[in-house]
Amino acid sequence: MDLLKFLNARNSFSIKTARYPFGTVEYLEDYYPCSRYSKAQISRQSCEFRESIWRFKDGIVNAATDNLVKRITDRILSIDGINNGTWSIFLVPASSREKTLHRYDRLINRLKSQLSNVEFLNDRVCFIGSRAPKHNGCRNGSSTSHFLLDSAAAGSNVLIVDDIVTTGQSMQEMTELIGAGKHYKFLAMGRTVYKTGRF
Repeated sequence: MDLLKFLNARNSFSIKTARYPFGTVEYLEDYYPCSRYSKAQISRQSCEFRESIWRFKDGIVNAATDNLVKRITDRILSIDGINNGTWSIFLVPASSREKTLHRYDRLINRLKSQLSNVEFLNDRVCFIGSRAPKHNGCRNGSSTSHFLLDSAAAGSNVLIVDDIVTTGQSMQEMTELIGAGKHYKFLAMGRTVYKTGRF
């Protein structure tokens, strides 16, 4: 079964959850890093999902990445009261302005076309540099060191979206950046199958 058939066969609202110290993260699929698993050790479907995440992160448009965008969009649209004027959405910025635009442009435009009453905090981000990508076990430094958020979310509810959640550090740092007094919800495309670099 190819990835497109696999994704179409799955219920778009089939969501998994994982608990972190800052809250519960919903996610679509388990993500197996290539440095930890060979293709022989995981299912073909898991390999294809992993590769679709890579392509999404690189801004590649194809059937698999379109399905990822559709699934995450469908989940966001299903959140109770999402378009009632009390919600803000913040997609965790990538390591540079250019990578953030490549990664999230399609998703943000799709959401904006359907959510007229939602504030998109990414519109308030001002990049002041770039940072080293946080992968392959390199977890030093802050996820917020390369950008500024010019003001806090106006609504009482904030949805934080990331492509992959591993330790949850980036999501937690986004809540600290936005501040207290908000109700936070967390959503990711995939969750890495380890949290500390070990299985």
